Amino acid sequence: MIPARYAAVAGVCAFCSSAAGDAGLSEHAAFHVQMAVDEACTNIIEHAYGDEGRGEISVLCRVEPGQLTIVLRDQGEPFDPTTVPLPKLGMLLDDTEVGGLGLYFMRQVMDEVRFRFDAEGNELTMVKRGASAVRTSVAPTGAWLIQAAGRLDAAAVPELEKAFREAIAREAPSIVVDLGEASYISSSGLKTIVSTWRVLRARGGDLVLAALGPRLLEIFEMVGFTQILKIYPTANEALGALAERCAE
Repeated sequence: MIPARYAAVAGVCAFCSSAAGDAGLSEHAAFHVQMAVDEACTNIIEHAYGDEGRGEISVLCRVEPGQLTIVLRDQGEPFDPTTVPLPKLGMLLDDTEVGGLGLYFMRQVMDEVRFRFDAEGNELTMVKRGASAVRTSVAPTGAWLIQAAGRLDAAAVPELEKAFREAIAREAPSIVVDLGEASYISSSGLKTIVSTWRVLRARGGDLVLAALGPRLLEIFEMVGFTQILKIYPTANEALGALAERCAE
């Protein structure tokens, strides 16, 4: 619960952005969350309460793997989104009316925007989902390419584990893990990579890494994994090296 004041909005945005990270959403998705929350809180202050300091805003974040749900409640005047006209975009600046842009932005950057009014006040629910953090494909040689994006934290690692289990079940000879779009990896992410590497090595295969950025490389170096895992500049180079090894 925060006071309905403009100075408090930045803190709400930071809180929701952090929750987006906990849900495994990308930095770009977290930016969209901040944008929508800023607009929503500003609208509550301006329209539901009519000014600052006339009420409070309740903020709830529900974090799930790959999804963040934000619920904002206020006790201001009832709000009917159907009465807000769509902004007329693409017109000359002199002819453009800026009203309705906040609601338009919220609907553009969030996957769901729902309003409800009851005896206790207005309730706004916004949902942001992340794109799949893990993508898989199979090279002509049979090696699996697993591309992981965003934060590979406790919320996202189960998806990576699922891809590894599928590759092992289908007897993939080797796996290339492309981390070029990954921004972070947790200890649980490191654990599942090394566990899968051991399984493949025991079967005569291999697991190699590709496209690690400086931050991720630092993490792997910190725990000494760069001494046991092969790392290639790009996924194509990794796949090529595995193909040459198979041809020997």
